[in-house]
Amino acid sequence: EVIEEDLNYSEANVMLSDVKEKYTKALSELVANCLENGDFDNVRGLIKKAEEYIPAEDIQTLNDTLDKNEEQYAEDQAAKLEARKLEVESEITNFIAEGDYLTAIATVETYLTQEDDPLTEWYETRETEIQEQWITDSIAQAENLLSQGLFDEAAGALNAAYYNVPDAE
Repeated sequence: EVIEEDLNYSEANVMLSDVKEKYTKALSELVANCLENGDFDNVRGLIKKAEEYIPAEDIQTLNDTLDKNEEQYAEDQAAKLEARKLEVESEITNFIAEGDYLTAIATVETYLTQEDDPLTEWYETRETEIQEQWITDSIAQAENLLSQGLFDEAAGALNAAYYNVPDAE
């Protein structure tokens, strides 16, 4: 009772309430920013530390929002990867349609040089497929040219793939 009647106690409670409100607001902003920067683990740790200072319902709201944002972030990242994959595939397809297998492979190899790219395995697979397609198309072209008696041209059709595709036999 004596403490509650003390003016400093009342003032301290107001200040503490204000600090808790500002802290909750700052955490809410960090939670919202996770959609941009993906720093969910760090923010989750900050929320965990705040559990003893902020009401449980506010903590739950922050955690629920963080969970939703994390799901949204994962969906956004997956959509970005798929869009990039489609963009690269379109670029590659255009080169192949023009018969420019060398540029198609070089395009894929450009992306393969990027570190920590989640599409690295896809790029590697796609590069192998392009090489195989180049060899198959070169053989078909050579057979067509041979059937027309164009022996030098047939050899030329095979040589381009043979000299530019590793392990081409």
